[in-house]
Amino acid sequence: MRYKDPRQPPADWDPPDHDAGGGWDEDDADDRDAPQSRDLDDDDDDDDSVTEPCPNCRRDVYEGADRCPYCGEYIVPGGSSRGGRGLWVAVVAAAVVVALLYWVLR
Repeated sequence: MRYKDPRQPPADWDPPDHDAGGGWDEDDADDRDAPQSRDLDDDDDDDDSVTEPCPNCRRDVYEGADRCPYCGEYIVPGGSSRGGRGLWVAVVAAAVVVALLYWVLR
């Protein structure tokens, strides 16, 4: 039994016709999956992707993001999601101290 070289195409295989321009023709201009000129631009001066630091982990996330993709915390517009929690802890602690002082010094 004679084995065929697997690297060789079958004898009846007809290779596709390619033009000298690298296989691209005018019909490919309407292809939505083909790279567009804006995809191939190397000009980074007009970067449309504006980032801001996550209030929780301080890593850069896109400006309009609802959640940080790194830590998973929700991004609350106008400040940190933990800032309000720390303020409430301080207010409650101060109220407890005032209540204890009132009870002891009464």
